[in-house]
Amino acid sequence: QGTNPFTGEPSSTDVVAATAISSELWWAEIVAKVVVLRGSDVAASVFTELGAAGSIVRSDGAFVVVREQQ
Repeated sequence: QGTNPFTGEPSSTDVVAATAISSELWWAEIVAKVVVLRGSDVAASVFTELGAAGSIVRSDGAFVVVREQQ
């Protein structure tokens, strides 16, 4: 899990892991961190809005893939 930048406390979302795919490594790292902090309910829109594709693993074991929309 990540750390909530507003409180400094550990984040408490249902995303256990996130992987982002982007043409720039540093951007992929940022997108993945945002997805972890925001949670699975908005993961697809976060990936899309930030121009990346990726996947998440939720705490219930579900694996979700999000493809970048062209």
